[in-house]
This record gives sequence, structure tokens and C-alpha cells, in this order.
Amino acid sequence: IGQFALRFSPTKSGEARVSLELKRSGEFFQIGSEQSLEVLAGQASPSMSGLSCTGGQTTLEITAVAGQPLNCVVKVRDGFGNEAGGIGIENLFTATMYNMDTKVLISTSATSTFVSRGKVQLSILSDVAGPGILHVDYYGLSSSEDVAATALVGGSTTWRTRQVTILPGSIDPTKTEVSVPTTTSAGALTVLEVRLFDSFHNQLPVAGRANMISAMVTNEQDILIPSTSVSGDFVALSFTPRLVGIAEAQVIIRGAAGAVLHLMEAVTLNVEPYTLSAEFSELKCSEEVSTVGGPVSCYIFAKDEAGEASGTQAQTSAFSPIVMNGALQLDMEVSYVADGLFKVEFVPMRARTDGFGQVQVEVPMIGKGATLPTAAGAFSLEHSAIECSSADVGAGDPAFSCTLHAQDAFGNPTETEIDLAAIEFQVLDQDGSLHASSDGAERTRFGSFRSLGLVPTLAGDLTVTVAYGSSTARDHISIAVYAGEVASEYSFLECPESLAWGVPVSCTLHGRDLYGNVAITEADQAARITATAEPDAGTE
Repeated sequence: IGQFALRFSPTKSGEARVSLELKRSGEFFQIGSEQSLEVLAGQASPSMSGLSCTGGQTTLEITAVAGQPLNCVVKVRDGFGNEAGGIGIENLFTATMYNMDTKVLISTSATSTFVSRGKVQLSILSDVAGPGILHVDYYGLSSSEDVAATALVGGSTTWRTRQVTILPGSIDPTKTEVSVPTTTSAGALTVLEVRLFDSFHNQLPVAGRANMISAMVTNEQDILIPSTSVSGDFVALSFTPRLVGIAEAQVIIRGAAGAVLHLMEAVTLNVEPYTLSAEFSELKCSEEVSTVGGPVSCYIFAKDEAGEASGTQAQTSAFSPIVMNGALQLDMEVSYVADGLFKVEFVPMRARTDGFGQVQVEVPMIGKGATLPTAAGAFSLEHSAIECSSADVGAGDPAFSCTLHAQDAFGNPTETEIDLAAIEFQVLDQDGSLHASSDGAERTRFGSFRSLGLVPTLAGDLTVTVAYGSSTARDHISIAVYAGEVASEYSFLECPESLAWGVPVSCTLHGRDLYGNVAITEADQAARITATAEPDAGTE
């Protein structure tokens, strides 16, 4: 009698303090002294525990590097979220990694280390790059406690899985592979294929690494430096042998700063001759007049001494036509069409001052050439130029004129697609307003058109341009128009309206030319007015 049992269930681990109170007459009174007790965490709960990898990453996708440990942390918690598990808890967790596609085990080692209460570190190592699946197994897992449990692996139940992308490690120059054709021909485009691997023979992507690879090809005294590009999963080193014989190619691998990391062992290839018959081979081009700026095509029919088509796609670079447009060598492109048939494409850019020109095509490989006529392109107001007879013009000077030099988009004189009646020369004032325009234009020579009736009459700084339809020329000419001689009919004398006895009279001459421009300055007035008048002393 007088004894009571109080039961309670603490949910937070650590120190707990317990005090008893008795209610008497509506008020609570403490009974005895306050007691303290230590609450231990409960049994580890897989459903409340968590896994984070690579510096606390909690997403389902993780990135690792081949040959470098992937570190994950298991946060062990009881059913109430308290840190649970002391030394020895690490033995309940293991980690393995499998290839996602082949399901083959790819982890080479895994360790489990106790860090502190409720914290275990897993370290997993794999040297195989590619997509992987990380399995973390918990040997204390019971399916009744965690209904999310999946298949059994190695006698334990998988507690957590994560997708892992394992990237290749750093480039290992000693593992680099070079593929080279054993035989090629002079003039044929030849490609060395360089594939990069890390120390575990995982292939590295070549994007962004092409500048690390270079090569030198030697054949007797002939030295070639191949061009570098990326093609699929390899770096392509392309070159065109020029001499027949045995060529050696040495691949060079460089570091980020350009320093040589490794010199690959030289590989050899046999360069055989590629000859064609000048008698049977042909170069055919269109005989029609081409237009500057328009594409032109020629075809090379390559044949051997038997008159048979000769030349595969590999021989494309052997044909290096020289295309001259006057003194200008044009860029051209040779492409493979079929065995023994190659296409040459280029764009003419120059014509003579008469609007016509020539393109000469020479193909040294077959000893054949062709001459093609070409003509200037369509009139382009944007690329045309304006010229005026003088930059200083007297107002109303009928001798003043300007000339439009019509040109195509490449700066060649042209009359193609130009309407003479649509050419209008315009004189603009300082505000850009139209002051005067021409009465038309006349042709003076090929591609040049001179203004008619273009007479500026406004003194000042003006601008001459050309309008063609709704367009205005980009080019313009600045001119200075000065006033003409004083015209008496447009000038006037300004005198006082009243006179004072004995006071000299001073008048101002306002000199104007025929167009109303000020034709006399204040400084010139004294010279223009020769006398002043005085009232007659006897006049009232």
C-alpha cells in the first residue's frame, strides 16, 4: 500500500531527468528529488538509416573515377532516429558494385570502417569504367522490419542500391593505341587512328583532347605534319604522302601545357605509287559563261594506262587543281563521286573592268587544264561607289556632277540587272533632308553612270548619295557649297529710318547671291560700302 509504479517510454537517446509530482488540493507538489538516467539508442533500423556518397551526395546517381575509391557514409539510426550502433556495427555492412549492362562484378575491393556512433564509412574501388550499380548489404536486415528489402546477394539482403557512373582515369600514354594502314599510295589521304586509354585500359573520350595528340611523318627527306581532328572514338591524324617508299609515323602525346609526355614507338607504312594516264584522263568543265559569286563545277575523269577508271576515295587529295581567276588563286574543293571520277568546285570572284573575266583550272596530276569564261555579278548598290567632280562647289554651278560606279557584291564593275532610269543622285542638307536631286543619269563607260542636272544651290556642308528604288547607297560624298557673286536684285541696303542733324548716316549692305545665300560677310561690308552720307546743313 502506498506504492505506485510509473511506466514511460523515452524516444530520445542521451541523459534523461525524471521528477515525480503529486497533485493535492488542485496543486502539484514534487515528491522526492529529481533523478537522472541514461537512455540508450534502440536497435538499428534499416528504414530509418541512410546512405550518402561522394561528400554527402544523396541523389540516386553517383559519379566515381576508375582506380579511385568511392566513399559512402552509412548513418545508422534506430526506430526513433537516434544514432545507433557502436564499434562492431561496421561488420554488418558490405558493399559491392556490378556493371549495369553485363551484371558482372566490377568492384575490386571494399572496406567498412567504424567512424563514430551511428556512422560507418564504406570505401569501394573499381577499375572498370562504365555504368554500374552499387549494392550496400546489411546483414542485420529482417524483411519484417524493412518491407523495402530486395533480392538476396551473397547470403545477405540488399539494403540500398545506387546508380554509379564510373569515369575513366587520367590518360596513360603507355596504353595508347595507334592504328595505321600497312599500305597507302602517294597522293592518297592517309589517316592514323589514335585511341586513348587510362592505366586500367578504359578508353577515354577524345573530345577536348585532340590538341594533346600530334605526329610527324618522315620518308627520306620528306617531312609531313598531319592535321588533327576528332572522329568518333579516336583522334584522326591525316596526311597525304608525297614520296614512294617506306614512311615512318611517330605519334606525340602532350600534356595540358604542351610539354611532351610520351613519344610513341614509330610505326611504318608502305607508300606505293599512284599514276594516271595523261592520254586517257580528262578534265571537263561547263562551257557556259559563269557568274561571279556563283558555284562552278568541273569533273576529273582519272584513268590508268589501260584507259580504265582509276582512283578511290582515298586518292581524292591527290588531285589538287590550281584554280586562277586573273591574278587571284581561288579556294576549291575536290570530292569523290565514284571510282575514277572526282568533282572540283569553286566560286569565281573577279572580272575585268569590261565586266568579263576568265578562270583557269589546271590539274597537274593528269596534266590537263581548262579555261572558263565568267562575267560580273548582279548590281549591288551596297557595294557600289560614288565619285564627284569636286568637293568645293559654287552654288548653282552647272559643271558640277557626280558618278556612280556600279559594282557587284565582289567589287567588280557591272551593268547586270541595273535600271538606268532608277538611278537618282540626291543632295542632302545637314539635317538629312533632300535639297536637290538629279534629272537622270547617263552612261560614261562600262559600269559608270554620271548625274544629269544635279545643281546644289544651298550654301554649306552637304552630302551626295544615290537612291535606287527604295534603297540608298552606303557610300556618300561630302561637299562644301559656297555662295556665288553678289546679285544686286537679291541684295538690299539697310539704313536708319530717321536722320539726325549733323550725325553721319551708316547703312548695312546685305549681299545675297542668285539663290539667296549670304554672299558677303560683315568683314567685307566696309570694303563694299565706299562712303557714308551726311544731311545737308541747309535742309530741314
